[in-house]
Amino acid sequence: MKNLIKLTSLCFLMLICISYSCMKKEVPRLITSEITNITSISAKCGGIITDDGSREVTARGVCWSTGHPTVADKITIDGSGSGSFTSIISGLNGASKYYVRAYATNSVGTAYGNEISFTTNSTFTGPIFYNNNGKIINAVCYGPFRDGQAPGSVLTETQIKEDLLIIKNHWDAIRLYISDDNSENILKVITDNNIDLKVLLGIWISGKTPIDNASQVDRAIVLTNAYRNIVQAVSCGNEIFISPESDIYVSNLKEIEGYLNKIHDQTTAPVTIDDLYLVWLDPKYSDLVTLQDFLAIHIYGQSDNVSLEQTISFIDDKINELKTLFPQKQILITETGWTTSKNAGQFNALTIADEVSQKQFYTICQQWSNSNKIPVFYFEAFNERWKGATATEAETNWGFYYANRTPKLVFQVGK
Repeated sequence: MKNLIKLTSLCFLMLICISYSCMKKEVPRLITSEITNITSISAKCGGIITDDGSREVTARGVCWSTGHPTVADKITIDGSGSGSFTSIISGLNGASKYYVRAYATNSVGTAYGNEISFTTNSTFTGPIFYNNNGKIINAVCYGPFRDGQAPGSVLTETQIKEDLLIIKNHWDAIRLYISDDNSENILKVITDNNIDLKVLLGIWISGKTPIDNASQVDRAIVLTNAYRNIVQAVSCGNEIFISPESDIYVSNLKEIEGYLNKIHDQTTAPVTIDDLYLVWLDPKYSDLVTLQDFLAIHIYGQSDNVSLEQTISFIDDKINELKTLFPQKQILITETGWTTSKNAGQFNALTIADEVSQKQFYTICQQWSNSNKIPVFYFEAFNERWKGATATEAETNWGFYYANRTPKLVFQVGK
């Protein structure tokens, strides 16, 4: 009799447990499917609902955004029920990074699958900085500050026009480093005087000033859209990854990804980042390379203690390394040059720094550029005294013209 009572009690307890289990309320469980069929504006995804939570799944699909997505962001609606489903994500921007999660909803609530990121293809077809005849454009970096001037100085339109007319004698495009009042005035002078120069517009980025960075990005977007026929591309940062000791070094790559996505979203201009060739050879930055429409590299034989005779081979080797890593990406050299003066201890003792060497470098680099169809922005148009502590050090003597706007040997007529 006792055994019968025990058995009856056990069965009763089991029935309670089974009933409680059936009454248990849970959200679904699911997995986000692999991203496929990626284009510049769309992608294919989906999910697999592995457990409906003992409640009917009434809605399912994927959600996506440039941050961490929820159903409050953009979504697809792909039926109901358990099992697998396919989603088509559309309305995307080119060369932009997105995050995707599958979602499923039952009467208890909404659950999400694992988060996956992907980058859309670029809408930029290139090449860039070529003229209408299919030839590369000669270009130069333009730092506008004369003796007694420095960043923060306000340039007159007369000074700007004088500089641009000198530049136009030798080059077809200029690179600017910042989006500020002076850069806006440069674009205005080009327009008002019908000067045939194109512009690679820079954005000054520093790891220490994210608020200022965001303002710079917004200013660049406004300038690009206002002068789109002149601004051929936008560069979001100058040498911001090469040196952790630098005041401008950026460690937060997500911040830069956000800027690139925003520029892509709000302009039609190709976007890049200017940095030393070593940065783009580092796998750490491969996601950022994907977001750029073309690679903008800096490379100097002198700074790497390469002789004048070996510099072009050195440049060629590094370009080929990058081509192997990124065969679909156009590569531009947006800084290279040859300084005409150096202090003792700067560079290798065998590295000559004078006007004769600068002229030789410019001649052979131009030949290499034309032969390989790789646009080069030479550093720089004019000497800038504010950059160095002494008048003789390398940093103040990269110009092809002196600060007083007289030419060095390379552009002296008859020499």
